[in-house]
Amino acid sequence: MPRMTIFNALEQEAFESPPVFNNADRLNFFFAPLMFNDAMEIMRTPTNKVCFIVMAGYFKARRKFFARQFHQAGIDFAAIQIGIDPAK
Repeated sequence: MPRMTIFNALEQEAFESPPVFNNADRLNFFFAPLMFNDAMEIMRTPTNKVCFIVMAGYFKARRKFFARQFHQAGIDFAAIQIGIDPAK
């Protein structure tokens, strides 16, 4: 029996890709609440901290995780938010 087609190719790619945020969305979704502070203290590297914030923002927006798919604008925004230079 053939599989049911729900999405076309473009819709499938959009579903499997992380959302693209504008500046207002970044403020909303990449905001690190105080409850994240305890979890982030355990993380050893700045990279892990930034990835944690970006993944949490993507999850907050779409209710799913995206494996190793990040937009550079989101990485830069999250890094600046926690006081890390994104150029390093």
